[in-house]
Amino acid sequence: MAVTAVTGRWVEFSVFLGLPAGLVAGALLGAAAYVGVESPSPQRNAVAGGFVAFALGFLLALLILAGVFRVGVTTALGVAIVLGLAVALVDVRRRRTG
Repeated sequence: MAVTAVTGRWVEFSVFLGLPAGLVAGALLGAAAYVGVESPSPQRNAVAGGFVAFALGFLLALLILAGVFRVGVTTALGVAIVLGLAVALVDVRRRRTG
């Protein structure tokens, strides 16, 4: 919200800067929580890793779709959300089974 509020004066669709910034912040906090847990349980690790995997998958997909392939913003956000969820689900399953 802070990024959107600050850049709103200069960027017409500043929310599209705020969304990735929020996801990066969430990924960093998720990673910090993942590393900072004193007595980690496998379930807690799977959930924390899933949050980080979603944020990284979403951000990477959004950057590639919008930046490289020049797909429309709405399409890029929708596809990035789906890909982020898929990456998170694969990561959580992988952590729970092994």
